[in-house]
Amino acid sequence: MASVPTRDGTDFVKIIENVLTDRGSKYAVSGGEVASKEEAVAFVKELCRKKKFAKATHNSWAVILPDGTPLKNDDGETGAGMVILRMLEREEVVGQIVVVT
Repeated sequence: MASVPTRDGTDFVKIIENVLTDRGSKYAVSGGEVASKEEAVAFVKELCRKKKFAKATHNSWAVILPDGTPLKNDDGETGAGMVILRMLEREEVVGQIVVVT
């Protein structure tokens, strides 16, 4: 697991690499705190600055914002964002984005 500072240097992004392999594909899971749609988009954009994530076929993500608004993005992997979102709902995780690469 790796931790890298975000742009402001105060918060940390958690990255778990090669957490799962399936039929030749390797997956990583990343996450961190976000409070708005803009922060969620910026989080994924910042993550994709890392070469490993920029080259990834998909960066699917989901978050439940502190105001209760659910957000998801499949990034071309049909249904992936909804799967992540349902897991966040089940575990009652709020304000934490989860990105599966």
